[in-house]
Amino acid sequence: VYFLNTLGLTLLIPALPSYSNLIGHTMGWISATIWTLLAIPQMLKIHRSKSVAGFSILLVSTIGLGDFMQSIVAILLKLPAQTLFNGLRGILVAVIFLTQFWLYKK
Repeated sequence: VYFLNTLGLTLLIPALPSYSNLIGHTMGWISATIWTLLAIPQMLKIHRSKSVAGFSILLVSTIGLGDFMQSIVAILLKLPAQTLFNGLRGILVAVIFLTQFWLYKK
């Protein structure tokens, strides 16, 4: 998925001077969508196995904090909507993972 995203952007390089805003916004939404979809299998695996063994609560907390900071910066600097969406998505994912840690901490 990362390779395809990078390849797509690379192929669009000739069009960047004329359509930089459109390409930037489109790639931002594609990236936000990819990151949203990538978290779902891990959530489902934890839910099915009822176990968080091998999953780092410190990493989840750190990423959640980073996403919170990204959201604040996106609001303060009036960054594109994709940036705010991605930060809020990250916070939601972190909350779900932290809830799973709490539920399946055995």
